[in-house]
Amino acid sequence: MEQADLVLTSCSPLLFHCVAGSPQQTLDWPSPDWSITVTTLLSPRRSTIDSCLLRLSFQAVIHSIWRERNSRKHTGAHRTAQQLTKFIDKTIRNRISSLRSRNAGNCSSLMIRWMGRN
Repeated sequence: MEQADLVLTSCSPLLFHCVAGSPQQTLDWPSPDWSITVTTLLSPRRSTIDSCLLRLSFQAVIHSIWRERNSRKHTGAHRTAQQLTKFIDKTIRNRISSLRSRNAGNCSSLMIRWMGRN
């Protein structure tokens, strides 16, 4: 749990930029407190679409931070925050697109909401 808090705290600016500060603007400021973040993820206050986007965003950001950390540690290669943001956005768009076969209506609503058109 302490390591998770450290990751979330040290990456808070990236989380804010990728999740809350992007054109999507569907999500709240991510808290550096892991327990608050998990509670927020599980909160029933949001619409289904916003909850889904919040979870997708959170997963994509955490996974990208983990990959970036491994890349820096093992190869010395790194990406800028802007490159990470683009990668995360593309990851989320690809994930939403992959859901199309299950439910085209929800997929369209998710993509429209993610792209900030609604």
